[in-house]
Amino acid sequence: MPYSAVRERAATDSSAVAGSGRLAAGGPASRVTRTLDLAVLAGLALFAAWTAAYLLALAGAIPAAWAFWGWVALVPVVVIAVRRSLAPTLAASPVAGPWVPLAVSALLAGLAAVIVRPDLDDASYVVRTTWIAAHGDVRVGDVIFSGGQWPGLPAQTPYLPSIEALLGWVSRVTGLSVGDVAYVLLPPLATAGAVWALWMLLRAWRVRRPAVGLLLATLFIVLGGATHASWGNLHLARMWQGKVLFLAIVVPLLYAACAWLWAARAGRERRAAIAVVGLASVAAVGLTPAAVFVVPGVVLAGSVPGALRRRWADVGLLLAIGAGPALAAGVVMLVAGGTGRGGFVPNAAGEDPWEKVLGTGLPAVVALAAAVVVVAGCLLPERWATCAPGARWTALAAVAAGLLIAVPALYDLAGTVMGTDAIAWRLTWIVPVPALVALLGGVPGLVKGGVVAVGAAAALLVGGLPLWSPLNGATVAAPGTWELPAGPLAAARWAAAEASGERVLAPVDVIAALGVVQPDARPVSSRGEYLEVYADRPGAQVATRLLLQRLVEGGTDPADLARAPEALTTLDVGVVCHRTGLVELATVLEGQGMEVGYTGTDDLVCRVRAA
Repeated sequence: MPYSAVRERAATDSSAVAGSGRLAAGGPASRVTRTLDLAVLAGLALFAAWTAAYLLALAGAIPAAWAFWGWVALVPVVVIAVRRSLAPTLAASPVAGPWVPLAVSALLAGLAAVIVRPDLDDASYVVRTTWIAAHGDVRVGDVIFSGGQWPGLPAQTPYLPSIEALLGWVSRVTGLSVGDVAYVLLPPLATAGAVWALWMLLRAWRVRRPAVGLLLATLFIVLGGATHASWGNLHLARMWQGKVLFLAIVVPLLYAACAWLWAARAGRERRAAIAVVGLASVAAVGLTPAAVFVVPGVVLAGSVPGALRRRWADVGLLLAIGAGPALAAGVVMLVAGGTGRGGFVPNAAGEDPWEKVLGTGLPAVVALAAAVVVVAGCLLPERWATCAPGARWTALAAVAAGLLIAVPALYDLAGTVMGTDAIAWRLTWIVPVPALVALLGGVPGLVKGGVVAVGAAAALLVGGLPLWSPLNGATVAAPGTWELPAGPLAAARWAAAEASGERVLAPVDVIAALGVVQPDARPVSSRGEYLEVYADRPGAQVATRLLLQRLVEGGTDPADLARAPEALTTLDVGVVCHRTGLVELATVLEGQGMEVGYTGTDDLVCRVRAA
């Protein structure tokens, strides 16, 4: 079908946003919308500026303190520049009533403040934040075992993400604990921003009935607890992690900026849209290594409307500005860093990426139905047009990318290129699944659209699992609670007070919490994949460490138990925390003169070496 047959509608065409409610340009609701749009873009620009400053410090060009305080001094400059430079492109985007997205933002921010869903990735990421908060230096390698004396993990060297350093410096200069900054303050604020970023995308795509679409997308997110890697668990349930901020905020803004580019009528609007794409790409590098392969895929899908119009100069500029920073980061990691030595996570051969992120229940069926509607919208534009033509082709390109990912041979090839298939499933992030689900709310026709929207909502309500469900490994706690299990956190605090520079042996969940509360903790081990990469390092004693970790995690191998006394002495272990049911290990520890000093919840006891 020729693209001219489905040419982009004018921004002033009210049918492009049917059912959304056009607002007076100078009305209060319009001003609220534009103010929040600019606030989100200002946050994006500020983080991109911080990432640039951080990379200078990481390269040794400036001290870390100069990077942070210089960035602070630039905050008002960046905010003013965003208001003056990016407002034109926002002016071309439709304005819909802000009250539904504001209510959804408040609701999800509130949920982010009370849902506690611990994640063991914090044993690496938040531990780094704690170390930087205490020491200030961002040019540090391993902060888990050696206090920066060993190189960093291969797949994290050089450590290009800047989010942990920013949170660490905020903690350092404010006096707030890292746990309060990362677990209490950030998630509600970032969750509200993520909801508004999705709202900006729905408006940029000129989705019919965008408020209905946003509500469907919200159901898809908050009822996404059935799989660990769902769009819900990688949203408000874990909004303190860089990769989650990237997926929930930056990816929607990238797609929105691409739509602004193709809808722009003036050169100034086009330049502003390209600027947002560039800022989003730089910010993505500062959030996660996954940006290296996700961002190019997003901008490639977002360039399809321009390619169909044969606007090759704009397409080339979009790809260069959008994919350039991410690809450059990949080159740096491959050439100058340790990525070429292999990943630090085990391969996950044979997994289905879409089953991993969607599961096999009704939410997966809803996502599949959204993909069908996208395809139908391009083949039958008059009957199934849920959004503007350019958005339909972008969505179709994203769906096509998702289909390619589902081909086993291509997925295996992607894992080979990336060095490990354990993170290849993140290629699914190229597909903006919540936005596609929102398109189900825009099917034209009162009866047809109502049936589709109600059916999708019913499927999600019946087949979804709330993020706060214990089956999702989550609990609901009072605002201000850290995103760590209460029992291990209490044990970690006791161990941090008692260790006095001695090594601590404990289950991984306790060790993860220990690294958050004590920047100079000396754990025997942590997650096995973190330690195993140092097996060839002289003096690392990795085999001895892993032996003790196996025992404290519940192992009962007689050979390990027989060697445990010597291992405890060799590693100078001063504090041991373990579950009460480990009778054989308790006997060994008592024989070494280690006395119980703490008894807490989760059946945890901690022992300290007798004076």
